Amino acid sequence: MSIAPFTQVPYTATEHRDTDSPCLMSLPVELIHKIFTYLSTDDRKQLQSTCRHLYQCMTSGGTWKLFLKMETLALQMTTFRCRVIDGSINHVCDLDMTGMECSFDILEALAMKYPNIRTIKVNPNISDAELALIVEKFPRLENLNLSECENITNEGLTHLSTLINLTSLDLGVCMLITDADLGQLRGLTNLTRLDLKFCRNITDRGLGHLSGLTNLTSLDLSYCSQITDAGFAHLSTLINLRSLDLQGHPQITDAGLGHLRELTNLRSLNLGYCNRITDEGL
Repeated sequence: MSIAPFTQVPYTATEHRDTDSPCLMSLPVELIHKIFTYLSTDDRKQLQSTCRHLYQCMTSGGTWKLFLKMETLALQMTTFRCRVIDGSINHVCDLDMTGMECSFDILEALAMKYPNIRTIKVNPNISDAELALIVEKFPRLENLNLSECENITNEGLTHLSTLINLTSLDLGVCMLITDADLGQLRGLTNLTRLDLKFCRNITDRGLGHLSGLTNLTSLDLSYCSQITDAGFAHLSTLINLRSLDLQGHPQITDAGLGHLRELTNLRSLNLGYCNRITDEGL
Protein backbone atom coordinates (compact mmCIF):
# COMPACT_ATOMS: atom_id res chain seq x y z
CA MET A 1 0.00 0.00 0.00
CA SER A 2 1.44 3.40 -0.96
CA ILE A 3 1.12 6.46 1.23
CA ALA A 4 0.29 9.77 -0.38
CA PRO A 5 2.89 12.47 0.31
CA PHE A 6 2.06 15.28 2.70
CA THR A 7 0.39 18.22 1.00
CA GLN A 8 0.73 21.63 2.58
CA VAL A 9 -2.67 23.22 3.09
CA PRO A 10 -2.95 26.99 3.48
CA TYR A 11 -3.71 28.06 7.01
CA THR A 12 -6.13 30.82 7.90
CA ALA A 13 -6.26 32.78 11.12
CA THR A 14 -9.95 31.85 11.57
CA GLU A 15 -9.25 28.13 11.64
CA HIS A 16 -10.63 26.62 14.86
CA ARG A 17 -8.29 25.25 17.47
CA ASP A 18 -9.32 23.51 20.67
CA THR A 19 -7.53 25.76 23.12
CA ASP A 20 -8.83 23.73 26.06
CA SER A 21 -6.83 20.68 25.04
CA PRO A 22 -3.68 20.12 27.14
CA CYS A 23 -1.39 19.70 24.14
CA LEU A 24 1.15 21.54 22.02
CA MET A 25 -1.62 23.06 19.90
CA SER A 26 -3.06 24.92 22.88
CA LEU A 27 0.16 26.81 23.62
CA PRO A 28 0.75 30.43 22.57
CA VAL A 29 2.56 30.78 19.26
CA GLU A 30 5.51 32.50 20.98
CA LEU A 31 6.01 29.48 23.25
CA ILE A 32 5.79 27.09 20.31
CA HIS A 33 8.53 29.12 18.61
CA LYS A 34 10.68 28.75 21.74
CA ILE A 35 10.15 24.98 21.82
CA PHE A 36 11.13 24.72 18.16
CA THR A 37 14.50 26.36 18.89
CA TYR A 38 15.51 23.24 20.86
CA LEU A 39 14.78 20.87 17.97
CA SER A 40 17.07 19.78 15.17
CA THR A 41 16.34 20.77 11.57
CA ASP A 42 14.95 17.31 10.73
CA ASP A 43 12.74 17.26 13.81
CA ARG A 44 11.31 20.69 12.99
CA LYS A 45 10.54 19.61 9.44
CA GLN A 46 8.74 16.51 10.67
CA LEU A 47 6.78 18.40 13.29
CA GLN A 48 5.62 21.14 10.94
CA SER A 49 4.32 18.51 8.53
CA THR A 50 1.89 17.08 11.10
CA CYS A 51 -0.73 19.84 10.88
CA ARG A 52 -1.54 23.16 9.31
CA HIS A 53 -1.24 25.14 12.53
CA LEU A 54 2.33 24.03 13.23
CA TYR A 55 3.25 24.59 9.61
CA GLN A 56 1.94 28.16 9.90
CA CYS A 57 3.89 28.67 13.15
CA MET A 58 7.08 27.70 11.37
CA THR A 59 6.61 29.79 8.24
CA SER A 60 4.63 32.87 9.25
CA GLY A 61 6.11 36.38 9.35
CA GLY A 62 9.82 36.41 10.08
CA THR A 63 9.87 33.08 11.95
CA TRP A 64 11.61 31.25 9.13
CA LYS A 65 14.37 33.88 9.22
CA LEU A 66 15.03 33.10 12.89
CA PHE A 67 15.50 29.40 12.17
CA LEU A 68 17.67 30.21 9.17
CA LYS A 69 19.91 32.19 11.52
CA MET A 70 20.04 29.21 13.85
CA GLU A 71 21.03 26.84 11.02
CA THR A 72 23.79 29.26 9.98
CA LEU A 73 24.93 29.38 13.58
CA ALA A 74 24.91 25.58 13.82
CA LEU A 75 27.29 25.39 10.86
CA GLN A 76 29.60 27.98 12.39
CA MET A 77 29.56 26.19 15.73
CA THR A 78 31.46 23.31 14.11
CA THR A 79 34.52 25.59 14.04
CA PHE A 80 34.18 26.86 17.63
CA ARG A 81 36.42 25.70 20.42
CA CYS A 82 34.01 25.31 23.29
CA ARG A 83 33.61 23.59 26.64
CA VAL A 84 30.37 21.68 27.17
CA ILE A 85 28.84 20.91 30.55
CA ASP A 86 26.14 18.36 31.44
CA GLY A 87 26.91 16.54 28.18
CA SER A 88 24.69 18.86 26.10
CA ILE A 89 25.62 21.38 23.42
CA ASN A 90 22.82 23.55 24.83
CA HIS A 91 25.00 23.99 27.92
CA VAL A 92 28.01 25.53 26.19
CA CYS A 93 29.67 27.83 28.69
CA ASP A 94 33.00 28.66 26.99
CA LEU A 95 32.99 30.13 23.48
CA ASP A 96 35.91 31.01 21.20
CA MET A 97 34.74 33.35 18.42
CA THR A 98 38.16 33.79 16.80
CA GLY A 99 37.66 34.18 13.05
CA MET A 100 33.89 34.60 13.39
CA GLU A 101 31.87 37.71 12.61
CA CYS A 102 30.02 39.33 15.52
CA SER A 103 26.91 40.43 13.65
CA PHE A 104 23.67 41.20 15.49
CA ASP A 105 21.93 38.17 13.97
CA ILE A 106 24.66 35.75 15.01
CA LEU A 107 24.91 37.12 18.56
CA GLU A 108 21.12 37.10 18.94
CA ALA A 109 20.96 33.46 17.89
CA LEU A 110 23.88 32.54 20.16
CA ALA A 111 22.25 34.17 23.19
CA MET A 112 18.98 32.37 22.53
CA LYS A 113 20.48 28.96 21.92
CA TYR A 114 23.32 29.04 24.47
CA PRO A 115 22.20 31.12 27.48
CA ASN A 116 24.79 29.52 29.79
CA ILE A 117 27.82 31.09 28.08
CA ARG A 118 30.08 32.63 30.72
CA THR A 119 33.41 32.86 28.86
CA ILE A 120 34.01 34.48 25.46
CA LYS A 121 37.16 35.00 23.40
CA VAL A 122 36.30 37.41 20.61
CA ASN A 123 37.53 37.99 17.10
CA PRO A 124 40.47 40.47 17.29
CA ASN A 125 38.89 42.48 14.47
CA ILE A 126 35.76 43.45 16.40
CA SER A 127 34.67 47.07 16.65
CA ASP A 128 33.35 49.07 19.59
CA ALA A 129 29.79 48.55 18.33
CA GLU A 130 30.25 44.78 18.15
CA LEU A 131 31.67 44.73 21.67
CA ALA A 132 28.57 46.61 22.84
CA LEU A 133 26.42 43.86 21.27
CA ILE A 134 28.36 41.13 23.07
CA VAL A 135 27.87 42.88 26.41
CA GLU A 136 24.17 43.38 25.69
CA LYS A 137 23.53 39.75 24.70
CA PHE A 138 25.68 38.15 27.43
CA PRO A 139 25.24 40.31 30.55
CA ARG A 140 26.29 37.48 32.89
CA LEU A 141 29.78 37.02 31.44
CA GLU A 142 32.46 36.06 33.93
CA ASN A 143 35.47 35.86 31.59
CA LEU A 144 36.06 38.10 28.58
CA ASN A 145 39.13 37.83 26.36
CA LEU A 146 39.66 40.92 24.18
CA SER A 147 43.36 40.31 23.59
CA GLU A 148 44.78 41.84 20.40
CA CYS A 149 41.57 43.77 19.72
CA GLU A 150 43.40 46.77 18.33
CA ASN A 151 40.19 48.55 17.25
CA ILE A 152 38.71 48.79 20.75
CA THR A 153 38.57 52.32 22.18
CA ASN A 154 37.00 54.11 25.13
CA GLU A 155 33.61 53.93 23.40
CA GLY A 156 33.66 50.14 23.51
CA LEU A 157 35.08 49.84 27.02
CA THR A 158 32.28 52.04 28.36
CA HIS A 159 29.89 49.12 28.02
CA LEU A 160 32.00 46.81 30.22
CA SER A 161 30.81 48.62 33.35
CA THR A 162 27.56 46.61 33.24
CA LEU A 163 29.36 43.24 33.49
CA ILE A 164 29.18 43.09 37.27
CA ASN A 165 29.93 39.33 37.34
CA LEU A 166 33.16 39.68 35.40
CA THR A 167 36.13 38.06 37.17
CA SER A 168 38.67 37.87 34.33
CA LEU A 169 39.40 40.47 31.65
CA ASP A 170 42.15 40.22 29.02
CA LEU A 171 42.98 43.51 27.27
CA GLY A 172 46.49 42.51 26.26
CA VAL A 173 47.81 44.16 23.08
CA CYS A 174 44.77 46.46 22.83
CA MET A 175 47.01 49.20 21.53
CA LEU A 176 44.47 52.05 21.61
CA ILE A 177 43.72 51.80 25.33
CA THR A 178 44.69 54.91 27.31
CA ASP A 179 44.69 56.04 30.93
CA ALA A 180 41.15 57.40 30.58
CA ASP A 181 39.92 54.05 29.24
CA LEU A 182 41.03 52.28 32.43
CA GLY A 183 38.59 54.49 34.28
CA GLN A 184 35.80 52.38 32.75
CA LEU A 185 37.03 49.41 34.80
CA ARG A 186 36.67 50.99 38.24
CA GLY A 187 33.24 49.46 38.82
CA LEU A 188 34.37 45.90 38.01
CA THR A 189 35.17 45.16 41.64
CA ASN A 190 34.77 41.39 41.22
CA LEU A 191 37.76 41.19 38.89
CA THR A 192 40.42 38.75 40.06
CA ARG A 193 42.50 38.71 36.85
CA LEU A 194 43.43 41.62 34.58
CA ASP A 195 45.81 41.46 31.62
CA LEU A 196 47.12 44.76 30.19
CA LYS A 197 50.35 43.58 28.55
CA PHE A 198 51.68 45.71 25.69
CA CYS A 199 49.13 48.48 26.36
CA ARG A 200 51.84 51.05 25.76
CA ASN A 201 49.64 54.14 26.10
CA ILE A 202 49.06 53.48 29.79
CA THR A 203 51.00 55.72 32.17
CA ASP A 204 51.31 56.16 35.94
CA ARG A 205 48.02 58.05 35.96
CA GLY A 206 46.18 55.09 34.44
CA LEU A 207 47.24 52.79 37.27
CA GLY A 208 45.37 55.09 39.65
CA HIS A 209 42.10 53.74 38.22
CA LEU A 210 43.08 50.21 39.29
CA SER A 211 43.68 50.97 42.97
CA GLY A 212 40.10 50.10 43.90
CA LEU A 213 40.16 46.64 42.29
CA THR A 214 41.20 45.04 45.55
CA ASN A 215 40.02 41.53 44.62
CA LEU A 216 42.68 41.24 41.93
CA THR A 217 44.94 38.22 42.39
CA SER A 218 46.69 38.42 39.00
CA LEU A 219 47.84 41.54 37.12
CA ASP A 220 49.91 41.62 33.94
CA LEU A 221 51.56 44.97 33.14
CA SER A 222 54.40 43.60 31.05
CA TYR A 223 55.79 45.94 28.41
CA CYS A 224 53.59 48.88 29.46
CA SER A 225 56.66 50.92 28.83
CA GLN A 226 55.44 54.36 29.99
CA ILE A 227 54.87 53.32 33.61
CA THR A 228 57.52 54.61 36.03
CA ASP A 229 58.39 54.08 39.69
CA ALA A 230 55.72 56.59 40.77
CA GLY A 231 52.97 54.55 39.15
CA PHE A 232 53.57 51.52 41.35
CA ALA A 233 52.42 53.48 44.38
CA HIS A 234 48.85 52.87 43.12
CA LEU A 235 49.37 49.10 43.35
CA SER A 236 50.01 49.08 47.09
CA THR A 237 46.25 48.74 47.77
CA LEU A 238 46.00 45.49 45.80
CA ILE A 239 46.78 43.38 48.84
CA ASN A 240 45.30 40.18 47.38
CA LEU A 241 47.70 40.07 44.42
CA ARG A 242 49.45 36.74 44.09
CA SER A 243 50.90 37.20 40.59
CA LEU A 244 52.38 40.41 39.12
CA ASP A 245 54.11 40.59 35.75
CA LEU A 246 56.36 43.63 35.23
CA GLN A 247 58.57 42.23 32.49
CA GLY A 248 59.93 44.74 29.99
CA HIS A 249 60.08 47.83 32.24
CA PRO A 250 63.68 49.05 31.87
CA GLN A 251 62.82 52.33 33.63
CA ILE A 252 61.79 50.68 36.93
CA THR A 253 64.29 51.09 39.76
CA ASP A 254 64.63 49.85 43.32
CA ALA A 255 62.46 52.79 44.43
CA GLY A 256 59.56 51.45 42.39
CA LEU A 257 59.84 48.02 43.97
CA GLY A 258 59.58 49.66 47.36
CA HIS A 259 55.90 50.36 46.71
CA LEU A 260 55.23 46.63 46.51
CA ARG A 261 56.20 45.85 50.10
CA GLU A 262 52.54 45.83 51.16
CA LEU A 263 51.74 42.99 48.75
CA THR A 264 52.38 40.25 51.29
CA ASN A 265 50.34 37.66 49.37
CA LEU A 266 52.51 37.98 46.26
CA ARG A 267 53.85 34.60 45.13
CA SER A 268 54.95 35.32 41.56
CA LEU A 269 56.82 38.45 40.41
CA ASN A 270 58.27 38.72 36.90
CA LEU A 271 61.01 41.36 36.60
CA GLY A 272 62.50 40.15 33.32
CA TYR A 273 64.36 42.87 31.39
CA CYS A 274 64.00 45.31 34.29
CA ASN A 275 67.66 46.15 34.00
CA ARG A 276 67.79 48.92 36.58
CA ILE A 277 66.75 46.66 39.47
CA THR A 278 69.70 45.87 41.78
CA ASP A 279 70.35 43.33 44.48
CA GLU A 280 69.54 45.96 47.11
CA GLY A 281 66.09 46.50 45.65
CA LEU A 282 65.30 42.81 45.90
